[in-house]
Amino acid sequence: MIGQMSRPGSSGGPLAERAARHAALGDPVRLAIVDELFVSDRSPVELRRLLELESNLLAHHLDVLEGVGLIERTRSAGDARRRYVRLAQAALPISPVVAPSPWIRPRRALFVCTRNSARSQLAAALWREMTGAPAESAGTEPAQEVHPEPSQLRRAGLDLGGSLPRHLDDIRRKPALVITVCDRAHEASDDPTWLHWSVADPVTTGTAAAFDRSGRPAPPHRTNHPAARSPIVNDHHLATATETGTGALGLDLPRRLLAEALGTALLIVAVVGSGIMATNLSSDVGLQLLENSIATAGALVGLILMFGAVSGAHFNPAVTLVDRLFGSLTTTELVAYTGAQIVGGCLGTMAANLMFELPVVELSTRSRSSGALWFSEVLATFGLLLVIHGCVRNGRERAVPVAVGAWIGGAYWFTSSTSFANPAVTIARTLSDSFAGIEPASAPMFIVMQVLGAGIAFFVIRFLFPEEPS
Repeated sequence: MIGQMSRPGSSGGPLAERAARHAALGDPVRLAIVDELFVSDRSPVELRRLLELESNLLAHHLDVLEGVGLIERTRSAGDARRRYVRLAQAALPISPVVAPSPWIRPRRALFVCTRNSARSQLAAALWREMTGAPAESAGTEPAQEVHPEPSQLRRAGLDLGGSLPRHLDDIRRKPALVITVCDRAHEASDDPTWLHWSVADPVTTGTAAAFDRSGRPAPPHRTNHPAARSPIVNDHHLATATETGTGALGLDLPRRLLAEALGTALLIVAVVGSGIMATNLSSDVGLQLLENSIATAGALVGLILMFGAVSGAHFNPAVTLVDRLFGSLTTTELVAYTGAQIVGGCLGTMAANLMFELPVVELSTRSRSSGALWFSEVLATFGLLLVIHGCVRNGRERAVPVAVGAWIGGAYWFTSSTSFANPAVTIARTLSDSFAGIEPASAPMFIVMQVLGAGIAFFVIRFLFPEEPS
């Protein structure tokens, strides 16, 4: 070790190499080039455009940087006439004084290659492992199946997410951070905001060593890109999160509708069934409410955990409406989700009635009609939406099930309406003349107030969590 070190006055060795690199970076243009390469591999044409440099001047600066080992120039695996410039692995890590300032938090990313059978799959898995943020992959010309070799990496603990090759056009809502890992895919793209991290195709070689090289973690500087570490989650990144999107699994609409109907039905079974059981066990109204609220909160946590990745686990037209306003789902999905939630809720009430040997449909006679109750529904729904979006947009997606259960369980007690906060639940509860019921005549105003609360929440969420600049 000592023999490899250089004294300050020596003419060679590692110390001199470091000094030469820092000297090369003393020029603002060369430092700007390195900053760009911290974000993405670039072609000389892209660097000229981004930095507004003449060809001969750019060539000079690239020669200097390559001469001190800071960059590499490689030939495109797609169009062999094109070259790419990238940071040299041997030059990393670069001193924090030189490197661009780190950003805040990793976020959802989409990795793209041609066949979507190896590189993009591995890149997405590594992104999830290294940053904890969600990632998916796609191809411009997807293969029939994932190459079998990555199974070795899966056995080594790298989670490929069970994904299959899929076409880029099948990604309905692309995140702001899209990264091509294949030269051909990058050259086929016409979106200048996409980044490019060129990775050699391991399928060409087909050896375990080639896949090991592709599966090595990206250099640390890669995750310093502002799109990767934004302090605020972009609205368009909510499309797969629980309760703000349509589920991380990306299933087709019929499967998601079944999940919404089944989840809402089981939620109503818990609400109505626990209300009936509470009145059977006790004559104390306070104790009845306690039992009803605990059962409802517990069921909500379990159901959201169960169906969150399948459909987003809305179980609530108010939640679905706000997601539509934010663009996380389409108008067709809004209508379909709402219909499934209402039908599922009504079936859930019927099931609860049958469990306790009551008429399958027994219209409620419990009047709930006053200004105080209506105002309570506005606040309950407003708070519910803020809890959901506050968790997701602050990067606490995993806390949503518990947070929603806690809010609804608590709102049973601090709102005079006992926090219906859900149009589908309101409609379903008209079909049971029990502790949890509401007479049909009282339901319309409850629903209006819930929609009003959701609308207010939408504007407050936009104000508190603004969409970041593109």
